[in-house]
Amino acid sequence: MKPRSYHGDVLADTWFSKVLTFDDAGVSDHPNHKALPEGVKQLLQSLPDGPAKPRLFTLISVPKSGKYVGIMAPVMAKVDLYVSKTMLYYDVLITRALENADIIPAGSKAPSEMDRTLMPVFISGIPAYKTAFKAMLAHKSQLVWFRWLYLLFSRYMWINEWTEVKN
Repeated sequence: MKPRSYHGDVLADTWFSKVLTFDDAGVSDHPNHKALPEGVKQLLQSLPDGPAKPRLFTLISVPKSGKYVGIMAPVMAKVDLYVSKTMLYYDVLITRALENADIIPAGSKAPSEMDRTLMPVFISGIPAYKTAFKAMLAHKSQLVWFRWLYLLFSRYMWINEWTEVKN
């Protein structure tokens, strides 16, 4: 499916550096959400090439078991980030020790020195949570009973992880 030309006309006159959308799982498995990443990717590919072509990021869908942990989500994310950093530290330490013992060749690349792409993670505090809550309250037609549960317990109200989609 090719984007309609009027979208291209509007986008050609508007500069933006990033597009954020759902991933292929669509967060809630909703068909409209699941279709967005491919549609946006096609739309961005239809734009003229240039140095300022927007980058596409998709929100990573989490399993249902981790979806409704509410305010515990940022705590769990901070612990996860701390554990990851600690593991990386020990990985580097062990690599250097193995080099010094001539078990592996000197100059081996430790994980911290390897090319790696860090995944953008956004963790909200109380003020950002309140802002998101107020924004949802402004959409009264959306406030059916299960959306109240979402506002109170959804991990996505507190933390979002993004991955870049390369064109």
